[in-house]
Amino acid sequence: MEIVEAKESDAAIIAAIGQAVWVNTYSTDGVVEAIANYVAIEFTVQNVLAMIRSRNVYLLGKEKSFIGYAVVNPGDRGELETLYILPRFQRKGYGTQLMRYIIKTHKNISLSCWEYNTEALSFYSKNGLAECGECYFELEGEKHRNIVLSTEL
Repeated sequence: MEIVEAKESDAAIIAAIGQAVWVNTYSTDGVVEAIANYVAIEFTVQNVLAMIRSRNVYLLGKEKSFIGYAVVNPGDRGELETLYILPRFQRKGYGTQLMRYIIKTHKNISLSCWEYNTEALSFYSKNGLAECGECYFELEGEKHRNIVLSTEL
């Protein structure tokens, strides 16, 4: 698998991967209206195009067939906003490959992860990130606790 910088022509692919991973991760009891609404609004080609234009977006795959992506908001301290690998390709080392690339490229990064996404929290810990705080993600008026992790404390 290779890692390439996303181009605007990749927007539909990124939106599709984002939808698939988001639903798989957060629909722990099935798809509820709040999740359906969020996915329909958030993962559009227009939103992804705006993201590609304002962030560092990396795709993981081969020969125009992609299995995951990462989004880094560079700023003073790079924020890893997204690291998504399609469910059927998880636990095969691809996420680690992408994570190592992000850390090598951006040095110091931080991110937030839903407190109940224990697989992702374990993954980030194994890749050198440590818990350093908390924040909240609000979805249709409901707050969800996220753990903040960083490569440096």
